[in-house]
Amino acid sequence: MNNNPTINLNTLIIGSILSVIIFILGIMGLFAPLENFYVDNTYSFIEAQREKFDWFSKVDLLLDNAQTLREEKRRLGEEVLSLNETILDLELKLDSVEYILQNDILDFDNENELIPAIVLRSELNPDDYFYLNKGTLDGISTGDVVVLGRYLVGTIVETGSNYSKVQSISSDDTLISVVSIDTKAKGVLKGKYSGLLEVKDILSTDNLQVGDIFVTEGSFTKGIPFGLYIGKVREIVTDSTNPTKVARIENELEVGNIYRLFVIKSDE
Repeated sequence: MNNNPTINLNTLIIGSILSVIIFILGIMGLFAPLENFYVDNTYSFIEAQREKFDWFSKVDLLLDNAQTLREEKRRLGEEVLSLNETILDLELKLDSVEYILQNDILDFDNENELIPAIVLRSELNPDDYFYLNKGTLDGISTGDVVVLGRYLVGTIVETGSNYSKVQSISSDDTLISVVSIDTKAKGVLKGKYSGLLEVKDILSTDNLQVGDIFVTEGSFTKGIPFGLYIGKVREIVTDSTNPTKVARIENELEVGNIYRLFVIKSDE
């Protein structure tokens, strides 16, 4: 340890002189460039950091906006689906009104309710059975009649809360009383043969002609009103040993291409 008082005093004097010189130089402005350099660089640094902060803020705002847009897109998508369902329901109701106005040939009273429905595609052969998107919650029950315009399409044979199964008139299980509006010949619709519907149990003595039109008889088949169109006679099959004959009927309906149908509530 250096205890020389002379050296310590010299050091103090030199330090004091340098401090005075630096003070005087500062007053004279000799350190201004250095000060300006320091201030400028400090300001630039602060600005750079602020710009980085602004960039991060913009990114954060962009992410918030993206999330808002996603939520808005989802909400609009749900609204579109809801509107489509509403439009479809209104179209079905409009079809229902048009059906009632255009088909006054049908002999069913105002107590019969008409329910619009959509055909559901499935693995079933639509010529025999198919499904509708309405069920017991919509008031549909077994025995109800399915129509398209004046055409009889089939009958309800099975129901669930939100669906129903239709037995087509071309099914081999079909048994429906029908009558010719031209000759009053009566028979029973029983399935099909080579793409044609078959009306059997027609008396051989009945005067039936090719081109005659068969409609539902209504009186013996519960729930099916009179006058629903079945088709035109294309062939008549007779057998001299049989007291009855068979009429093969052409029907223009293609169930596989049908989208919307109507269910007529059967009488309770």
